[in-house]
Amino acid sequence: MPLGLVFLLIAAVWFFVRKPIAMYQAVILQRMLMLNGPLRAEQVRGLEMLGLFFCGVLSVGGLALVIMNAFMR
Repeated sequence: MPLGLVFLLIAAVWFFVRKPIAMYQAVILQRMLMLNGPLRAEQVRGLEMLGLFFCGVLSVGGLALVIMNAFMR
């Protein structure tokens, strides 16, 4: 039960801070790959969508853990 709640909490926090995280990831990628210019808006949006996907996976996993724990008691 606590693990499921932690997953849901992390997913909720990630949902609200996904845009700044995506921008920060874009800066890190730009520096690691030594790109000449900044990433395009579509690429940053792709990073944001990837974060949203992870948020969804955490939400579904956390909800599944909470439900399974509630029914197994």
